[in-house]
This record gives sequence, structure tokens and C-alpha cells, in this order.
Amino acid sequence: MSENTTNYKILVVEENYDDFLFIQKKIVKRLALSNVVRAQNMHQAWIEISNAPFDIVILDITGLALSAADAVSEIAKLSDISKIIVISSYANPLLENELFHLGIGDFILKKKITYRAIHKSLVHAVQRSRMLASIRETQKQYDDLFHLSPLPMWIYNVETLRFRNVNGAAERKYGYTRKEFKKMTIRDIRPKEDIRILEKALEFVRSHDRLFASGIYRHQKKNGEILTVELVSNIIYLDGTKHEFVLANDITEQLHYIKAIEEKNKTLQEIAFTQSHIVRPPLANMMGILHLIKDVDLTSADGQQLLEHFVSCSKELDRSIHEIVQKASRK
Repeated sequence: MSENTTNYKILVVEENYDDFLFIQKKIVKRLALSNVVRAQNMHQAWIEISNAPFDIVILDITGLALSAADAVSEIAKLSDISKIIVISSYANPLLENELFHLGIGDFILKKKITYRAIHKSLVHAVQRSRMLASIRETQKQYDDLFHLSPLPMWIYNVETLRFRNVNGAAERKYGYTRKEFKKMTIRDIRPKEDIRILEKALEFVRSHDRLFASGIYRHQKKNGEILTVELVSNIIYLDGTKHEFVLANDITEQLHYIKAIEEKNKTLQEIAFTQSHIVRPPLANMMGILHLIKDVDLTSADGQQLLEHFVSCSKELDRSIHEIVQKASRK
């Protein structure tokens, strides 16, 4: 879009009407379709901004009853501070630095206002405001991912080991409030006997500038309960300081289920072994005796011996079956 067809809504806070006309003329020369509104004082400015949003607020601080910083702060309560362009009749480097530190879009001396200068300042302020809005939206999305995640997450300082931030899921899982977490270090959620394991892991983290890692560790809740957690972590830098972002997945119950399944499989293996090595021999003997009985007189000595052997095998089979039933019931 060309500069002459760009449509901005601009509020000019200017007590002097002639100065307002001067500024308006400079704006519409380059931005002909822009809607330029005048507020004679801070009270009118407050009303205008409350009623409708503006792309840019041009604030003349010359002769204001409020200090420049206070005037900017008042407008910033209703409008993004990066949209504010301050103009003044007097040069004041210290004040200029103070206002830029607050986050204003630009600072222009009245005597330096030209078509080109005002156009450049307006476009820069609008683009900067949109860029900052996009950054804030992205930051909000990441904050939402962090704080609304169902899995515990935290960020800690790699040197001090203190928690910098934790999400709600971490509070619920470990039983500490966010305020309590910020007074703690990551040592405080480890069982005492596992501190050596933690120190070894920290040596590895401290020796790398970039590191994506994962592992399974034991953690301890506020009530003393021990958890087995799978940690996924990544090194990040905040305010120039090395931190680690950590996501924790409680796998305690999962491991209990796996252990129970393994024990059940072991029982089934033992039963299978019993069936093939203990049950099968007496059953095979009984089948063999039944085959021989067809051709033997049961009243004879051989017949009586076969019957006694058959009874002995049946008792052995009964004992084996009883053992299998007892073993299955115990599990």
C-alpha cells in the first residue's frame, strides 16, 4: 500500500490550535486518508481514547501541568505506549532517554517536524507497535502452553538451582504453592539419597551451552510421597543467565502396572512349566496303566500292582493341580 492511501487514525494532544493545524498539515501531506483528531488537553485525550482506539497518539508535552513521564503513563493506561509519539518545543536529552526507556514510539522536536520526519515517525511507530503486539501475542501463547499444560513444568537457574517459575500442574502434583517453590531449589524435590545422582546430572548440564536431555528420576512430594518421573529438559537463557526448562511426566502408576504385568507373566510361565514338567508325567503314567489294564486280570498280583501305581499317579496329579490352583490364587 502506498503512503498516500494508508489510513491511520491519529490523536493529537495539542493545546495550541495553530500548532495542531501545523501538525495536521504535515500528516495529511503524506498520509492523505488519515483521520486526525485533536484533544485540547489530557482530559479530552482520555475521553477520546476511551471511546475509540487510535493507531497513533501524538502528545505535545510543552506546557503540560503533568510531568512528561506522568502524561505518557496516563495515556499508556488506555493505549499501547509504543503508539505514543512525544513532541516538545525544547530539547532535553535526559527526558528523552527517560521516555524512550518507558517505551514511547518516538520523540521529535517541534522545530524539526517536516513532512518526511512526521511520516517516518508515524510509520515507524505503527510498525513497531504491531511488531510488539505480535511478540506479546506469541509470548501469551507460550505462557498459556506453560501455565495451562496438564504436565508439571518449571524453569530453574542452573547456577543457584532456584526455581524461577512453575506452572499450576507442578503445584498440584508436588503440593507446594508457587510462592513456596520460588524459595526452594530443585534439590528440595529430590529424596536425600538421590542428591548424588542429581549433582552428577547437573555437572553434565553445566558443561553444555545447549542441551536437550531426558531421563527417569525419583522425586519427592511435599507430603513425602516418592514419585518416579520421566524428565525432558532443555537449556534456555533468560536475562543472559543460564536456565533449564523442565517437563515432568509422572510414570509411577505406569511402572506399577508394568511390574504387575511382569509378575503375572512370571506366574503364567511357572504354571506352564508345572503343566509340562510336573503334571504331564503322572498323567502319562496313568494313560499307560489304563492301556495295560485291558490285558491284565485285576485280581492277579500284576493287576493289583498296576492299580496301586494308578492310584499313586492320580494322587501325584491331584497334588500338582492343587499347587497350580494355589499359585494362581496367590497372584
